[in-house]
Amino acid sequence: EMNRSLAYSQLGSGQTEKGLGSLEKAFAGNPADVQAGIALATLYMRLGKSDKAMKVAETMIKRDPSNLTALNLLGSLKGAAGDKAGARSIYAQVLSKDPGFIPSALNLVRLDAGEKRYDDARRRLEELLRKNSNDYHVLLEYGQLERRAGRLNDAARYLAKAGSVQLSDPSPGLALVDLQRGQRQGDAARATAKD
Repeated sequence: EMNRSLAYSQLGSGQTEKGLGSLEKAFAGNPADVQAGIALATLYMRLGKSDKAMKVAETMIKRDPSNLTALNLLGSLKGAAGDKAGARSIYAQVLSKDPGFIPSALNLVRLDAGEKRYDDARRRLEELLRKNSNDYHVLLEYGQLERRAGRLNDAARYLAKAGSVQLSDPSPGLALVDLQRGQRQGDAARATAKD
């Protein structure tokens, strides 16, 4: 924990190499430390070291095959490295173990959207909303999907609803202001910003 905390401090102050070294030490000392593993894999990806990032995720999975967070991380890493089919396969594996694991479901939505398979993405989101119609993350993702698909009125509706169910995160409101500004709806954007 001390090495992980030191790494965060070093990274926060711009000491990337030292932070990387401290994270490597933290993870080597305790491969069960999911926080250190996720941080290390993410940093490796940022530094263009995708092989090392995937090795970290695979180490966490080997240590605990039931760790869905580590499996989801591996899917994200594969997707970021350009292996969309591999990412899709891993997300499906996670969801076969736990159909309610929202991070993997949303990652599949993002893959669908990236491939312009908007109807598939919508079906996934509708299924998630049937289970919880006020799931903030799902509503926010739906708004972003519809914006990407060019259905701006639907995007605005989902972003507004996401903002109304999760008041502490300004992301939906900021996305809605940006959308309204892009549509030259200055008065609406100002009202949203004030909200």
